[in-house]
Amino acid sequence: MSHNDPYDTGKNMIEKILNLNTIVWILILLFIRWMTDLLGIADGHDFFVLFVTLFIFSIATFYLEFRHQLKPFILGATLLSIAAAFDWLDSVFAWDISSEKFMDMMDDFSFASGIFFIGLAFIKVMLERDKFENKLFHQAYVDELTGLGNRRALFEKLDSAIKTQHGTLFYIDLNNFKQVNDCYGHTAGDTVLQKCAAIILACEGSGFRIGGDEFVLLISEKVPHQLIEDKLQQSVQQLN
Repeated sequence: MSHNDPYDTGKNMIEKILNLNTIVWILILLFIRWMTDLLGIADGHDFFVLFVTLFIFSIATFYLEFRHQLKPFILGATLLSIAAAFDWLDSVFAWDISSEKFMDMMDDFSFASGIFFIGLAFIKVMLERDKFENKLFHQAYVDELTGLGNRRALFEKLDSAIKTQHGTLFYIDLNNFKQVNDCYGHTAGDTVLQKCAAIILACEGSGFRIGGDEFVLLISEKVPHQLIEDKLQQSVQQLN
């Protein structure tokens, strides 16, 4: 018989709460705001803001686990909570002029700083997401050794272009490549593949590595295929 970890159970519960529909969230917040007036809480509008910011802070600290890229968000939520607390205390209690100015200054500073750090966290998360998506794209569509597109990239390129574009497809197969690996080792073979990829990249088209020693070059109809063919042959002769 298995027992759920209370921490995991709490995280699952928070995740369900966060996944509530936007309209449901609006209704919940309206209900809480109505309850502050119903219970007769002093300066209910300021208390409501304090409650909401403390709720966000609690969710952030428990659910996000102080992840590096989200630390500015937690700091921002903390500052917003402090700003809401200063605002509520300022409205509930009677302060002298100097204390009231201090409370107003701390309220303004905490609120503005909180918004700043939350915005900073959002930008960081979006940048991390872009990096992650680029990494996934590179792993899925780029041959790691040569930097050319892989077989999947070629098929998707052909699928999108074959009905609307015209051009030439060069299929390139390296002769005696196995002997290079057998005689000089895989490091030398990798170097040969990289040099061939560099030649293909220098052509005016899209290059792909679709197998061990098999390459494909796609060129537009605007580029004379004979020119590319001569260029490839010249480059191969220099490589030899």
